[in-house]
Amino acid sequence: MSMRRNLKKAVKAVCGELYAGSLLACVAGNECNEESYQLMTRIAELQQDYVARINTPEPGMTPQKYYSKLRTDFIKQANEIADGITCEK
Repeated sequence: MSMRRNLKKAVKAVCGELYAGSLLACVAGNECNEESYQLMTRIAELQQDYVARINTPEPGMTPQKYYSKLRTDFIKQANEIADGITCEK
């Protein structure tokens, strides 16, 4: 149970950092365009999706395999979002 709680905290922390970074890039660029808002929405959806997936593991998979795959998928998506954060002037 504590593993789930720690994993949720980690997901929320990473998503918070991504959101802060995208907001900072938006403010530093002096222009928040539609892409910036879509990126922030993707971050919120990422957090919501993964916290929900942590709560309900897939039947038929061992918990170790499920959470390992979940963590790998989350890191991959978080890196894709982080690559999309840019500060344009």
